[in-house]
Amino acid sequence: MGAGALLLSLLLVAPLPVLAHRLRLGPVQATANGAVLLGVGPGLALYHLVSGNLGLAQVKLGLPFPAAAAVLAIGVALGVAGGDTSTAWPDRRRVPRVLLIAALGGTGLVLGWRGGTFATPGMIVDAAAIPLGLAHVLRAERLTLSNAHRWDALWLAAGLVLTLALLTAYYAWSGSGAVLAGCGVLLTAGVLIADGGSACESPRPGYRTPVVAILALLLFAVCAGQAAVESAPPPVAPAGPDLTVMTFNIRAGFARDGIWNLERTARTIEEQAPDVVVLQEVSRGWLGRTGTDEVLWLRRRLGMQVVFGAATDDGLWGNALLTRLPIEHTERRRFGVNRNLQRSALMVQLQTRSGAAWVLTTHLAAPQDAGAVRLAQAREMLALVGGRRPALIMGDLNADPDSPELHLLSGAGFVDLGRTFGSGAHTSVDYRRIDYILATREWEPLEVRIVEVATSDHRPVVAKVRLSGSGQR
Repeated sequence: MGAGALLLSLLLVAPLPVLAHRLRLGPVQATANGAVLLGVGPGLALYHLVSGNLGLAQVKLGLPFPAAAAVLAIGVALGVAGGDTSTAWPDRRRVPRVLLIAALGGTGLVLGWRGGTFATPGMIVDAAAIPLGLAHVLRAERLTLSNAHRWDALWLAAGLVLTLALLTAYYAWSGSGAVLAGCGVLLTAGVLIADGGSACESPRPGYRTPVVAILALLLFAVCAGQAAVESAPPPVAPAGPDLTVMTFNIRAGFARDGIWNLERTARTIEEQAPDVVVLQEVSRGWLGRTGTDEVLWLRRRLGMQVVFGAATDDGLWGNALLTRLPIEHTERRRFGVNRNLQRSALMVQLQTRSGAAWVLTTHLAAPQDAGAVRLAQAREMLALVGGRRPALIMGDLNADPDSPELHLLSGAGFVDLGRTFGSGAHTSVDYRRIDYILATREWEPLEVRIVEVATSDHRPVVAKVRLSGSGQR
């Protein structure tokens, strides 16, 4: 992503070892219940999913990468500064302050999650509350292997296992905000138990102000440099009347051999030189898929404009459209009926040399026995298209060519451009043809092919088409 982007990411992580160093206190004067270390799990899960997630900040705040990174880094720096002084609070004030921090953090999470006017201050407050809560938990218990603390290692291990369990639940439930709320409640409970037990020695004179000042200066310099180069590539009209379009389920950059390499994904797209390419299984920061903002990375790598259509609650998983053509209008719809992960459709109006055209991309429900769900999703997709023509539907439909879903789309005027491939043609690793380019009658297919690559568990479908210019609406 470049040196500037890497440095911004490091700035988000840098406060954590600083905080850990500040927590190297003297002997524990009294021993709290070791169960407070379970709060480490929810705290780390919250940090990874919110404070350390640059994709989430961009999606929820509607800000470009440098500004979104600055918002998170400011919040984390404030949390470190607060955590550095928390043991100096009088004991009688700790519990009320903890509850106040939890309330502010929860309010900030809700505001940041919803987006809108108060999303930026909400995200800052929440990003500050998370390391502050972790500081309370870690300061209350000092891990040793002495007889007095022989169970601490077990409790800490359980807290780390809890981290994995919470992250798994979050992704299994399509980026559910309810899991984040549960993380916050568990972390708060751990902090309250900690405050009711042990009391550590007061910290040595700190260096809180210099650390925060240095982080702020670095952040300003890096964000300014990143903002100077952050610009969308200009649209370019095609040289002739023909367009090359492509659909590709990229599996978040994981090739058929299970190795993640987004550069290979980019090369697969680049070799086909598409004017429009639609992608499915695109991540903007899911830890279960490497945590990379693939939309930002591919836009910069391919030099194309990009539109993202989220499917999940957190807005970080879904479909993307990249193009060199001018973008006129964009619509998104999350399906009301789903099976396993949530699904959505993204519809974009593009300007071609022959006039405006609509392109819709989607990824329908995956289980083979979910035909009724896919049929309902196909109806929602057609409702989104309405009567707008000329139109293309491209994507991973997870349905066979003779399925009711494809018959429904055919009856609505969408022709399968791959119908001439023959019965042996396949696009998925299980030897099924489930990836399609469907076109209304205004499109003339000049060439259609399946690209033989192994950079995903799907093979892309590419078509060269010509827009007749008749019957456009």
